[in-house]
Amino acid sequence: MDLLKSLAANFGVPLTYLADADSEESLDDVEAHQFFRDFKSLSEDEQAVLKQTLDLFKKKRTQGDGGA
Repeated sequence: MDLLKSLAANFGVPLTYLADADSEESLDDVEAHQFFRDFKSLSEDEQAVLKQTLDLFKKKRTQGDGGA
C-alpha cells in the first residue's frame, strides 16, 4: 500500500485511481484534475496569463484557425 501511495503522489493522481481497477475516471480526467491543482497554485497574475491564453485559443477555434 505504501508503494501505491508513493506512486500516486509522484504522478499526482488519487490513490483510488491506482488501486481501483473498476474506476471510471479516465486518464484525461486525472490530467484535468492535476492541471486544475497546478493552476490553483499559481499567483493571480500567472492565472490571468493562462486565462488570456485560453481565450486566444478559443477565439482562434471559433474563427476556424485553430482546428481540433
